Amino acid sequence: MIGAPEYFAPVVDLARVVFMSSWRFSKLVMLAAYIDESGHPSSGTHLILGGLASTGEQWEALEVEWLRAKSDYDFPIGPGGKHVPFHATDFFGGHGDFTNYDVGRSAKQELYERLLRIMQRHVSTTAFTILLYSPWEQFVKGDAKRKKKVYTMCALGLASRLYRWANRHGEPLAYVFERAKKVGQGQALKAIEKLAEHDGDKFLIGPVIPAPKGIPSLDAADIWCHELKQYMNQVIATNDPTPNSALSRLIQIPQQCGYVFGEAELTSFLEFIVENRGTGRKVQEVPIQAISIPFKRG
Repeated sequence: MIGAPEYFAPVVDLARVVFMSSWRFSKLVMLAAYIDESGHPSSGTHLILGGLASTGEQWEALEVEWLRAKSDYDFPIGPGGKHVPFHATDFFGGHGDFTNYDVGRSAKQELYERLLRIMQRHVSTTAFTILLYSPWEQFVKGDAKRKKKVYTMCALGLASRLYRWANRHGEPLAYVFERAKKVGQGQALKAIEKLAEHDGDKFLIGPVIPAPKGIPSLDAADIWCHELKQYMNQVIATNDPTPNSALSRLIQIPQQCGYVFGEAELTSFLEFIVENRGTGRKVQEVPIQAISIPFKRG
């Protein structure tokens, strides 16, 4: 990101207005979060919304190192002569853009570990929201309108965590998503846009930016969500909350913690609303190491 790429222009404009300075200075103070999601209400057991936040300077440094790592491992080239986006599931499974990427399993693992180290160096903080569909179905009790609020719940949880980091810097935080290509995609982006419209000042939400595929920072967000998904699948299947080696590295990055909306948490949340904030009960926020899901098998 030498200079300002097209998708980042709204952030640059915001910084210039606020700080009355050049991009060279503004990139040192601007904050941005790159967001990814995993899961869909029509399939699977849970929805994950994960975010990585850092300063413009750190994102620029990450991009330089990320592109160098891709080049060093002959990463596939897509249309326009640019590296294809990093999608962890396809990368390890040999699907999609990686069908003919035959560098060997050990080389793939080396590249992945190198990308994890780059994230550790340049991502300032992480956050997440995880919502289990089965308790959510019981929570909304067949109400179609409330059922569609699943993305709103996750967006609210994520924004409330990232707000704490942005507030310490005293600046709004830009939210960057991968631009949706298909009808029905981009629901998390729309939820954040709506939240920004109504409560942007409250949560220090700056511009919400749909960015093209292949941005290294979005690659990093994909890895964060991929590892959260792997972890949740493990917890649900075995009730074992021990992170794997990749996630163990990522949780060394300072966390703003996150929300896990299971049956107990949604019940508590409903009571909190019904009793007009009179109970003092709040949805539990937890670090990833402490996630414990009340999941009913069979």
